Amino acid sequence: MAKTFYGIDIQGSLYIERLSSHPTPEEGRIYNYTVDGYLWACADGINNNKIVQEDGADYGIDVTGAADSAKFAIAGFPYEKGYITSGYTGILYLRDTEEYDFDVWSSRTDTPLPARNFGAASTILNKGYIYGGQSAGQDCDEYDPDVWTQKTNMPTPSRRQLAASTILNKGYIYGGRNLVKDCDEYVPDSWANKTDMPSPARYGLTASTINDKGYIYCGYGPGIRILDCDEYDPDSWTSKTNAPSPGRERAGGTTINDKGYIFGGYTAISLADTDEYSPDTWISKTDLPSPTRHDMGTTTINHKGYIFYGFTYNPAQLYYSNTDEYSPDTWINKTDAPSSARSGTGSFSISS
Repeated sequence: MAKTFYGIDIQGSLYIERLSSHPTPEEGRIYNYTVDGYLWACADGINNNKIVQEDGADYGIDVTGAADSAKFAIAGFPYEKGYITSGYTGILYLRDTEEYDFDVWSSRTDTPLPARNFGAASTILNKGYIYGGQSAGQDCDEYDPDVWTQKTNMPTPSRRQLAASTILNKGYIYGGRNLVKDCDEYVPDSWANKTDMPSPARYGLTASTINDKGYIYCGYGPGIRILDCDEYDPDSWTSKTNAPSPGRERAGGTTINDKGYIFGGYTAISLADTDEYSPDTWISKTDLPSPTRHDMGTTTINHKGYIFYGFTYNPAQLYYSNTDEYSPDTWINKTDAPSSARSGTGSFSISS
């Protein structure tokens, strides 16, 4: 029987950061430490290192040779890295790809031409995909670290400020500018038109997947910033409880441990709001750290939310390189992202 960790079938590999307070390992000695609220024990023997959970379940995981490293290499658990691509500096569209790994940044291979911003991104079967964007038309590009491959174009119309999520190993793109209701399904490397999302048509929306259903949040409808939340259970749409005020566009969205989160956004000013969605209930949470912002990259890495870069219009126009980590309900400032401050990036995570 497959064992689980945070409800995920054990597969791949995970690196858990070793706490600075962890003592120097000694053969045969047991060390207890806490990761994300779970009490763990590491038996630092030579050939029989184990990881056990608080309930006493022995996962029988060999960590031999990892005890003196900066991170415990634990075979059997997913371990993710974040990737942030493209964007706009206020002057230039970008092709940059940056990798984020336990607060260490590395520059990776640029995206294919053209440079772009305001595209959407998602992960399908452990590969990253970016869709559309300003100047990129209908482009769809695949990232399998560290190689980019151009794929079949997404359906018409060309669009930007769209949203994307993945449901059961299929990618979905929603809405976009100029005010479309399109919903399109991507099974690499084939596209299919699906049922349009509910009215109003919108752009600047965000999306996430919760328990194998897609959710789209907020956005800009005809002449108004909206609060709408709609559920997509392929191929059926259901209108759900509106997000908390104010209506907003260009927020970040992701899912952490089966709850949806929207961060920041833009109304008459840039926002600091964090709101949590557990279908079908919304709860306002701790505001994101200064500065207020919108148009940032957003993804989930190893069960924590991250926002990268971003833009403020309050009323000065400022671009940022900030990285902030959200472990509900606590925000932590992390190492700034490299290279040019920017907005309108695409973000996804890939397991190693």
